[in-house]
Amino acid sequence: MAEIIKDKHIIYMIYATGCPQCNSMRQTINSVIRQEDINAELYAYNCNDDEAIDIALDHNINDVPGCNINGIVIEGENFNPKEIVKALKKLS
Repeated sequence: MAEIIKDKHIIYMIYATGCPQCNSMRQTINSVIRQEDINAELYAYNCNDDEAIDIALDHNINDVPGCNINGIVIEGENFNPKEIVKALKKLS
């Protein structure tokens, strides 16, 4: 589940360097946070980093790109950006 720190939602994302789908997911998340003025911060972890495996397991992320938005897991190269928008809007 996403943590709330001082009323800020924390979004976890696992990505692979250079992956177009990972870049798209990150851009979608950052864009919606800005456009909707959502009090959230994205923590992105490269899947090659040791810490990323633990973060992914702790937040039920099993594929890249993958993110956990307040308990909603969106993952895989065929992710739907609309699902990210919907999950993020629930935070505002």
